[in-house]
Amino acid sequence: MSKERSSNFELMRIISMFFILLFHVIHHGNLINLCSNTFVKNILIILELISLVHVNSFILITGYYQCKSEFKLMKVLKLFFLGIFYLVILLLFLLLFNIIDFNIWEILLFFIKNFNSYWFLKYYILVYLISPLINKLISILSNKFFCIFLLMFLIMFIVIPMTFNISLLANSDWYIFTYFVFIYLIGAYLRDNLDDKENVIKCHRNFLAILFLCCVLMNYLCYILLGDSLYGNNLLNYNNFFVIIQSVSYFLIFYTFKFSSKRINYISKMTLGVYLIHDNLFMREHLYTWLKLDCSLKNSFLYIIYILFIAVFLYIILLAIEFIRYSLFSLLKKDKIVI
Repeated sequence: MSKERSSNFELMRIISMFFILLFHVIHHGNLINLCSNTFVKNILIILELISLVHVNSFILITGYYQCKSEFKLMKVLKLFFLGIFYLVILLLFLLLFNIIDFNIWEILLFFIKNFNSYWFLKYYILVYLISPLINKLISILSNKFFCIFLLMFLIMFIVIPMTFNISLLANSDWYIFTYFVFIYLIGAYLRDNLDDKENVIKCHRNFLAILFLCCVLMNYLCYILLGDSLYGNNLLNYNNFFVIIQSVSYFLIFYTFKFSSKRINYISKMTLGVYLIHDNLFMREHLYTWLKLDCSLKNSFLYIIYILFIAVFLYIILLAIEFIRYSLFSLLKKDKIVI
C-alpha cells in the first residue's frame, strides 16, 4: 500500500522549487559576470551550490514514493497538459502584445521550441512512464545486490568521469535520462531501508546538516583549487558527486521531520506551475531584464540581499498565478486537481 505523503517532503518540494528559481535568477540572469566584486561573486557562486540539490531532490521524492505506488496514466496527462496550458497562455500574451506575428508556422515552432525547453518535465515524465519496469526490477533484486548496483553506477558514471574529467556516455539525452533513473533508484533504496532506522537518522540530523554544508564547501574548494578549465564543467552539474551526496543529505534532513500541514501540502501542489511559468525560452530571454538585475548595487554586499528579495518576491507572484489557475480548474472540475 502506498505511503501517504507527509508534510515534511511537501515542504521540501516548496523549498526545492525556490532553489530552482534562485538558481535561475543567478545563472540565467548572468549575475556572476555582471559583478566585478570578487566577494559578491563568490557569495553568488555559493548560493548556486547550495541550491543545486533542487533537481535531484524532486527525483528522489519520486523514487521514494513511486517505488511503492501504482502507475497512473492520468498523472502523466495532467503534467503534459499543464505544460501545454502555460504555453497557450504565454502564446496568447505574445500575440496580444504583437511580440510575435499570427502565423501558423511560427506558432508551431513556438510550441516545439518552448515545450522542449521544459527539459526537466520531459525527463520526469519519461522516468515516470517506465517506473513500473524499474519497480519490477527493484522487486527481484536483493537488498545487497541493489546496493552494489548503485555503488557500481556511482563509481563508473559519476566518480570516474568527474575525477578524470571524462564522460562515459557524454552529456547526451540518454545520459540525462539514465542519470534520472539512477536518482530514482536511490530514492527507492532509501524507502526500502529507512523505515527501520528512523530513530537513528533523527539522532544524526545535525550530522546531515554538516554533511550538506561540507559538500557545498568541497565543491567550491575544488573549483577554487583546480580552476575553471579543470573543474568548471563539474561545478554546477547535478551529477557532481558532491551534489549527489548533498542531495541525499538534504532529503534525509527532511525525512527526520514528521508533521502534517494542510496549508503546506496545498502550496506544494503549486510548485510545478512556478517552474512552467518562468522557465521557458521567452521568459529566459526577457524575465531577467525586466527584474532590473543589472543595478547600481551589483558590486555591494547589499546586492545579495537584493537578489534574495527578488527571488522571494518572484516566487510569491508565480505561486499566486498558479493559485489562480489551480482554483479556476478546481471550480470547473468541481474537484481538486492533484498534480
